[in-house]
Amino acid sequence: MIKKILFSALLFSGLLVNAQTFTATYNFAATTTLSGTTDPTTPPAVTGITCGSFVAVGTPSANANAAGRFSFVGWPTGATTAVDTYSTMTGSINTNEYYEVVLTPQAGYTVAFNNITFTTQRSGTGIRNYVVRTSADGFTNNLPASVTTNTNLSVVGTNEFFWNLDAVTSAQNGSTISLFGATTTSSVSFRFYAWNSEGSGGTFSIDNVAFTGTVSGAAIPCASPTITAITGNSAICSNQTLNLGSTVTGDAPFTYTWTGAGSIATPNASTTSITNATSSDYTLTVSNACGTASSVVTATVNPSPSVSVNSATICSGESATLTASGSASSYAWSTTETTSSIVVTPTASASYTVTGTLGSCSVDVVATVQVNSAPTISVNSATICAGSSATLTTSGTSTAYVWSTGETTSSIIVIPSTSPETFTVAGTNGCATAASAIATVVVNALPSVSVTSAVICAGNTATLTASGATSYSWNTGQSTATILVTPTTSPVGYTVTGTDANNCSNTAVSTVTVNAVPNTALILNPGIHCVNVNTVTLVGGTPAGGVYSGTGVSGGVFSPATVGVGTYTITYSYTDGNNCSAVSSDIMTVSACTGIETLNAETVSIFPNPSNGLVTIKTPVLNTQVNVFDVNGKNVFSQTTTAFETSLNLSHLSNGVYQLNIVSDNQSMNHKIMINK
Repeated sequence: MIKKILFSALLFSGLLVNAQTFTATYNFAATTTLSGTTDPTTPPAVTGITCGSFVAVGTPSANANAAGRFSFVGWPTGATTAVDTYSTMTGSINTNEYYEVVLTPQAGYTVAFNNITFTTQRSGTGIRNYVVRTSADGFTNNLPASVTTNTNLSVVGTNEFFWNLDAVTSAQNGSTISLFGATTTSSVSFRFYAWNSEGSGGTFSIDNVAFTGTVSGAAIPCASPTITAITGNSAICSNQTLNLGSTVTGDAPFTYTWTGAGSIATPNASTTSITNATSSDYTLTVSNACGTASSVVTATVNPSPSVSVNSATICSGESATLTASGSASSYAWSTTETTSSIVVTPTASASYTVTGTLGSCSVDVVATVQVNSAPTISVNSATICAGSSATLTTSGTSTAYVWSTGETTSSIIVIPSTSPETFTVAGTNGCATAASAIATVVVNALPSVSVTSAVICAGNTATLTASGATSYSWNTGQSTATILVTPTTSPVGYTVTGTDANNCSNTAVSTVTVNAVPNTALILNPGIHCVNVNTVTLVGGTPAGGVYSGTGVSGGVFSPATVGVGTYTITYSYTDGNNCSAVSSDIMTVSACTGIETLNAETVSIFPNPSNGLVTIKTPVLNTQVNVFDVNGKNVFSQTTTAFETSLNLSHLSNGVYQLNIVSDNQSMNHKIMINK
């Protein structure tokens, strides 16, 4: 089946005086396969135009390949049966191969070509592209083209037709080529170029080529417009639209002008509609190139009645009275009643139309009746913790609310003290029947949270344990039931918040009292004894009441003879009334005491001890050597006495315990002193 494409081209346009339209159609009825390259069919006859014959130029075939249409082979190739896209076409236009026809205005005539329409078709290996050009620009540019409904034909750019598919069978659809130019008195040649054939034997056929336009000249008469009728001037009502039409004879084109009272929708069309029209004259003026005609029509606009009606709101089962009023002389309701007032009892909200009539005019007005049924309301309940508040909110079809608390808002806030506690809300929408709903608030008790307190000695750790809840949060940031704390001040409070399974919380406070540890000291004086001494009662521990311990110590007595020669650490432990303890220690030296005699401790006195650094020594001999050693055994001070009572200035030494060694001839003794400035 052969596919045909119809397209049109607007070539020239212009308004011609004394013009008449024409259509010159080439139907190629006499074309045969032996008729050569010129169409033998008699060209169309048009007043004022000489129509030439169609000619095939540059094609290799000597004759048309079909009868009844202008069709030739031998177009430039460039497509294959497998190629469907424009970008893959390889051929190009050959400006020496085309169809051509020449139309010539006769002497004294001017021609304006409006459009060209024709059908086209291709064989299975036929052309894929075609364009139309004119002699107006020396056949340089393609005429602008467009496609309307053909699904297998498209326009590349704005002026080149392309068959999208290789198929040659499809329904015939329309396409358009648009041309723009001026009127002419000279010959115009039209050429049809085609290329990208799929084979040298592929065809390009055109048929039923029709040129339309207008031709003007002195020999063509011009008919002035005549308004033969104005329609639509029957009487209307003031709430209606006046619709006017016209019948005009003469040579087109015409221009129309309507004038008159009211709002004219289309004042420059052959027909128009007018709102707010009045009983007055309306004029239509029609013009063409040859003259002007006017006609007047008188409209009759009858007054429409003014009608109003009330609406109503009722409760279910009640009746409403609807009353229409105004200038109408009669009324008709959608209920079929014809009185100005009616009584209705709708079961649901409804609308009622009343038509008021005055003479031949009427107006429709709608009344509505809103039917309110008994209200429905609901309200939320809540579960809270003791001391908290609950928000109760009601909803439904009610328009007003009253709570058992006396409040009238849709939402209220309550803080109940008992559990459960109920709150009632009543709702109404203006009807006698009211609705009610009950909210229940359950109040969960707060957990009974307790926590241990503690009394500790400075530097010790206290264990605090909370109970009575399921989870805990301390002000220390910890979240376990038991925590360890080591406070440095006293007293210190620790707050724990306990939360139970109902998510209710309570708090408790733990107090930790921190008692200071006692300040103990031990100065063994003298700190050296001979090995042959059996017992030495230990003194020098402060505060009094502590316990001595160490090697050779029993019951507060040290036995040099038991432990033998050496250096021994003696410890003094003291526990105060708060059960806080402290420990101090000192060194006890046991000497063999051979070769020299030890100074008698009873003949030497050292005071004050402890001291602030100023120490006085009394000895029974002169020229004794006094050496002071620190805890590391370093000699930090030495002095020789020149009197039986000598002052030592040890204020440059740091606070602490020092060993004072006194040597005189073959005698020596050691003594502990404490400096506390």
